[in-house]
Formats: sequence, structure tokens, C-alpha cells
Amino acid sequence: MTTMNNPSTRPVPNARGDAPSARASATRGETVSTSLVLGALALLVASRFVFVPDGPWEQDEAIFAAGVLDLDIVHHRPHPPGFPGWMLLGKIVNVFVDDALLSLRLLSGAAAAAVALLIWILLNRRVGALLALASAATLIATPSLWVHAPRAFTSTAAVAALIGAASSWGWSLGPRSTKRDDASRDRARPRWRAVLGWSMVALALTIRPQLAPTAGVLALSRIVQSRLKLRDELLPMGVGGLVLFGVFAWAIADSGGWTSFWTATRAHLSDHAGVAGGLTNFQDLGVTRGLGGIGATVILGVLGLLGLGMECRADLPRGLSLCALWGVTLMMVLGAHHPGFPRYSVPLVVITW
Repeated sequence: MTTMNNPSTRPVPNARGDAPSARASATRGETVSTSLVLGALALLVASRFVFVPDGPWEQDEAIFAAGVLDLDIVHHRPHPPGFPGWMLLGKIVNVFVDDALLSLRLLSGAAAAAVALLIWILLNRRVGALLALASAATLIATPSLWVHAPRAFTSTAAVAALIGAASSWGWSLGPRSTKRDDASRDRARPRWRAVLGWSMVALALTIRPQLAPTAGVLALSRIVQSRLKLRDELLPMGVGGLVLFGVFAWAIADSGGWTSFWTATRAHLSDHAGVAGGLTNFQDLGVTRGLGGIGATVILGVLGLLGLGMECRADLPRGLSLCALWGVTLMMVLGAHHPGFPRYSVPLVVITW
């Protein structure tokens, strides 16, 4: 009784008034929560490799695999203007697995895992670890990403590179900080992160050149929103330019030179123009089919528009950049490809998310 009433034996609260036992319980809870989140993220990553299919799904997968074994853009291995970054990565991985198709599928699965991790990192600060995890898991579970991620196609890998670039540049969501804070943060961020960002944009262009408008908007947003002077961006931009030029120069030289390459590319673009775009019913759009139906597409579209409005309110320049990214990607999905193919809608789904 005396001990209980003795103030010297009572737990001493901290500055917030928390007793040591309460602090210990909170720490254990945070540790358990972190462990659960990390475990769930590990399962998401593993799922991209456990369910790798066997055999080509359609002609383009076989063409990509043939390009890994014998690159020849002029003879449509793969289609002009080629996917040289994708072919180069496939050749590197093929050294270790000795299976051209599997090489590309492993790369695509790794890209899908990277998309999930980057989405979680991007949202974690804004909505918390659990909600960010739920969002990343739901994105991966959409039919569009679940079916096409472990295939040898380029969209997942290219959009992963673009998200990686934005992450390297320090993009975030939420309330806007002051210009002084932004400038201090940009100056303090290591230069290699700017170099990595521009290199990832270049890599995305070599993986899937059709995403050039989306990559261009992202690059322009970096230039406009960066608090650094333009001359401070010249070196990182130059490194990205060297990556872009080097990969395409290798592919063009390996395909018979510029004249042969350009002739084949111009002919293919002319043929492709006859099947790209065109009107189709809403339920037959690739993005609708890739999300599982009209209801899911409408819900995601409405939530995406609300999210864009919230970002414009929090930070108008950043919000307008996101609007431009979404609008350009939408036009490319509906106008530059056949709008009924779900695999072409992967970048639009990820950006809307």
C-alpha cells in the first residue's frame, strides 16, 4: 500500500504524458505492423515470379523472344522502330537463364514488383503503410496488370522506369511545401538521383518508344517544377541523352544501318496507322476489359479525377503536371494503338491509380 502511494515508485511519464509501459506497447505494435507490411510486400513481389506462364501467349511474345536471340529490326525482330532497351535487357538476362522468352518474362515480373513497391513508397507518407499496401496490392490484382505483368510485353517495364524516374527526382503527394523548402531539398538531394531519374526516362523510351509523349510530359514537369537552375540539370539530362542515343545506336547498327532502319520504320508506321485508334464501345475498350468491367472502370475514373483535383488544390503546378500525364497517356492509349487491347492500357491504369 505504501509502495503504491509512493510517487517515487510510479512510472515517470515522458513529455507527452506516456508511461514507459505505454511507450513499449506502442513500439511493439509498430514493430508488428511494420513486419506485416514488409511480409505482405514480399508476397506481392514473390507472386510476380511464382505464376510465370509457360509458352508464348501471342505472336508479339514470340517476336520479342526472337529479337533477343537475333535482333533485326528491319525484318521485324521486333517491330520497327524496335524496342532496343527491352532487347538489350533480355540479352543480358538470357546469359544466365538461357531462355529468351523466360528472360523477358522475368524482367516484366520484376517490373511489376517494382511498380507495387514504388506505389507503396509514394503513398506511404500520405495515407500510411497499411492503406498504401492495400492500394499497391489492389493495383497488382487488377486483371490488366495481373495477366500482362508476367508476359514478355514492354508496357509494365516502361511505366516502372517512369515511376522510378519520378521517385528518383523526389516526387511526392500531399500538401505543398514552401519554395524555400523545395529549393533546399533539391540542393540537398544527391546529384546521382537526378542522373538516375533522367537515365530511367531514357531507359523507358528505349523499352517502349511509343510512350515518348508521356515521358516527354514527365521530363518537362521535372524541368518546370525543379527549384534548381537549368544549368544544374544539364549534366543529368546529358547522361540520359547518352543512354538513349547509345542504346538506339547499337540497335540501328545491328540492324543494317540508319537507311535500312528508317525505311523499315516508316513503312511499319504507315501500316500501323491503318489500325490505330478508331471508335469502339466503352465496354470493349482495353482499359475497361483490363479493369474487369464497366463498374470498376467508372469507379477508378471518378476516383482518379477526384485525386487530380485534390493534387491541384494541394500544389497546382504538380497537379497540372499529373493532369497532363494522365491526358497524354489517355490519348495515346485510345489513339495511337488499337483501343481494344488491354495490354496497351497498363500505363494509363498505373498513372490513374
